[in-house]
Amino acid sequence: MVKGLKTPYKTAAVTFFSFFLVGAVPLLSYFFTGDYYFELGNRLFVNSCILTAISLSIVGGLKSYVTQKNIFKGILETVFLGGGAALIAFYAGSILESIFVT
Repeated sequence: MVKGLKTPYKTAAVTFFSFFLVGAVPLLSYFFTGDYYFELGNRLFVNSCILTAISLSIVGGLKSYVTQKNIFKGILETVFLGGGAALIAFYAGSILESIFVT
């Protein structure tokens, strides 16, 4: 068995930074609005969703490149799985807000 260049530490570091960067993307539209937060309203949420879809597309494309699979299938799979997870988290937050916030 040939030992590769991947070590558990490198893999863990790359995974951590990937999650950190892609996880921060939805917050970017809120972060850069500054004083215009209340004027933009629902457009911030839409912008956040668009940025998230773009970042998930990039992740899906990179995943397909590394695994040498169909790039279109990889992008769709990643966007739909990530979008589904985001929807579940959004609705779970809404339910918890209705329970705990009066």
